[in-house]
Amino acid sequence: GDNAAVAASLRSWYENWNKQSALPEPPQFVETQTVQELRALFQAVRLMGCINVIVGVPGVGKTATARNYCQEQPNTWMITLSPAHSSVTECLLELAEELGIDYTRANKGALSRAIRRRLTGTRGLVIVDEADHLGIDGLEQLRAIQDATGIGMVLIGNPRGLFKGGRRAVDDLSRLFSRLARTKQLRKAKKADVLAIARAWGISGEAELAVMQAIAEKPGALRVLTHTLNQAWITASGEGAALTEKHINAAFKEVYTNPELLSQV
Repeated sequence: GDNAAVAASLRSWYENWNKQSALPEPPQFVETQTVQELRALFQAVRLMGCINVIVGVPGVGKTATARNYCQEQPNTWMITLSPAHSSVTECLLELAEELGIDYTRANKGALSRAIRRRLTGTRGLVIVDEADHLGIDGLEQLRAIQDATGIGMVLIGNPRGLFKGGRRAVDDLSRLFSRLARTKQLRKAKKADVLAIARAWGISGEAELAVMQAIAEKPGALRVLTHTLNQAWITASGEGAALTEKHINAAFKEVYTNPELLSQV
């Protein structure tokens, strides 16, 4: 074989490996103002044993904060619903699985009783993400579980989704919403959140900050901004350079035209 070519290839690989090893790692989770506010809300709902609703635009940190809180706090459980989990039974199955309950007998009554037994006395918190996929019966079932166990419960979703069905739906949900401590609305990404992300990435230039703020105001908000910065970091690292406005702009064009990247939360 060509020993010289093999040696050159190994040397190139080793140099690239050393270069990558020397690069600073991008931040994994940034403590923004919104993160702090949502954590405080989760804690308050747990202590009060009430129901709370968080509604807002996509990409402002609702789901990421909830996941992070669940990882750090005991007796905290989170389920994420979807069109496939929009029925009462499917919602209960998701919750039973999260709670570690044997759900081989998957009827609504048995599931509900097992879930209530598991949650009673825990002073825990259940977070239901994408709760707007549930119909009235599903939301009412969650209310009944919360009412019977005294746990805290946070529903994260879309305000129009939670009230879908018109006046009759609102009337049917009266028992649920009479127990709400409050509704937290997140209409857009905060400037303070963008600055916190910039600090975590070591970005301080005015041009770079302006581009980041503009990206955060697009649909997808901080989610798109984070994907953009990750892409920009890869390019800048390959050049052995600091992140610049040029890297961020180029990465944004790539991320914003790639639906697969936008869907990776």
